[in-house]
Amino acid sequence: MQSLEVVYASVTNMVIHYCLEFAAPSIPNGAYRLVLGYNDIMATLETGEQVVFQKAAFGLSLPSRTVTGRQDLNFNVDNVSGEVTIIVDNALEANEEVKVTLRKYNAYDLSAPAEPPIVMTVFATEIDENQVKVSATFEDLVNTAFPTHYYTPDIAKGLVWL
Repeated sequence: MQSLEVVYASVTNMVIHYCLEFAAPSIPNGAYRLVLGYNDIMATLETGEQVVFQKAAFGLSLPSRTVTGRQDLNFNVDNVSGEVTIIVDNALEANEEVKVTLRKYNAYDLSAPAEPPIVMTVFATEIDENQVKVSATFEDLVNTAFPTHYYTPDIAKGLVWL
């Protein structure tokens, strides 16, 4: 049983840390990390790397499980310092794909995420002076071409002679 399942199944004082990571090439150090709470935490990623998640206030709406082929993650990050706006603006101006990773940690075990992380791509943002509203989604499986690899003369030289 995973540690997060124990937290959900029992009545304890365990706390779940919800952590967001924005990743894009233009972001300093490659990623900007936030934790929902009043204190910074140092946690270990699934890769074994130890990182610091900065304290932040954000609202989170987890993706619903539907048969539409698209699941969206919506969240609002309070933009008190203006730092989130600068990071999102710079990445969008550079036409970069911004990945958002949601990780859940058990407060008593920060050695690894309690569940596999959810990785999504930002498709919409709305920025005002108080909040940054971000919508992210998984890869659109319904509209994905199949097969994903096409035989072209570049990789299959015999097609030129057909």
